Amino acid sequence: MGQKRTCGIDLGTTNTTVCRFITEPLFEDMYTFECLPIVYPIEKAYGYHNVNGKKQLPSVLYVRNNPDPGKEPDYLVGRPALQQAEADNARNSSLFSNTKRKMGSSDDLGCGLTAAAVAKELVEVCFYSHDNGIRVNDLKIRNIDQVCITRPAAFNPFAVVDTVKTLKELGCQNVVSIEEPQAALLNYLYELLEKQNREQELLAKQKAHNGSLVFCVIDIGGGTTDVTVQRLRLSGTKKPNISDGYQTGYCIEFQNEKQDGKQSRSNDYAAFGGVDFDKKAASELCRLVWEEFNKQGISMTNQQKEWLYARAMKEAESYKIRLSESSGYGSSFGSFGDRIDQVTAIVHYTKDQYTQWVAPLCK
Repeated sequence: MGQKRTCGIDLGTTNTTVCRFITEPLFEDMYTFECLPIVYPIEKAYGYHNVNGKKQLPSVLYVRNNPDPGKEPDYLVGRPALQQAEADNARNSSLFSNTKRKMGSSDDLGCGLTAAAVAKELVEVCFYSHDNGIRVNDLKIRNIDQVCITRPAAFNPFAVVDTVKTLKELGCQNVVSIEEPQAALLNYLYELLEKQNREQELLAKQKAHNGSLVFCVIDIGGGTTDVTVQRLRLSGTKKPNISDGYQTGYCIEFQNEKQDGKQSRSNDYAAFGGVDFDKKAASELCRLVWEEFNKQGISMTNQQKEWLYARAMKEAESYKIRLSESSGYGSSFGSFGDRIDQVTAIVHYTKDQYTQWVAPLCK
């Protein structure tokens, strides 16, 4: 039997990520897992380009009306959509963002598009990226055996159906949908079991707690935050089963349905998200700049403060994105400032300072 390839998609409120997981059928420890750079279609029929090797796809769609009434509008996704929307600043075009939480609804968000239709455009770019920019219309000849897509724990049944239906409309037959907190927990367990060899510790805790392990998973997303309680049972390693060709290992059984009849217990709290981090960091940046001006005897007007805060919000969001895209040296420092009456006030901040600013939100 050949390799088994799974395409994983995290369809996020703010950003979408695609990864590839490949397992070798005859060797238990041979597999490849990688997040893929996003490859954007310049035009679906003509070609593709990669934007700086970024591995995050902004979850936005820009519909640009064609000045020729006889032609269809242009559809741009991700960074090209943001760039073109900023360049156009046109009234007869539409930018769609933060549409994920409207999945399951048939409401027209504009241009005759539903949230599922926007998601379909995002997922299609994920497939382009998985194919390394090669246009393949028929999924049967792609090297994809299964597609796994994540969804929020708070999704209602209609939203879950919409998510799976979106993939199937693109030709995917073998689709698995998993809750985001469960996906995060599976990754955490992988770290504990495969990299830290803490199997015996977990099994001992499971035995002491009536045969189950209970975790609290906090998912701080770009749009909302979900807090769920996950109950599961961990079984020991299984014998390699070469006949089915899949990677073998630990067996994890989620037991949430046995506990309360639901797949997960979610607070469904939609009043806290990534923008709260931006507001908190922007307030701190403004405070530091104000202090610098005060030391130099400069007082700011209310209008100047409002303008400074608007710029600080952009700086805070930009720095947050840099932190999420890279853990390297380049994201460890940031600078922000202003100039009033020939007097300049610039403050430099670090990743540790940013963390201290936003940490109270997580309590």
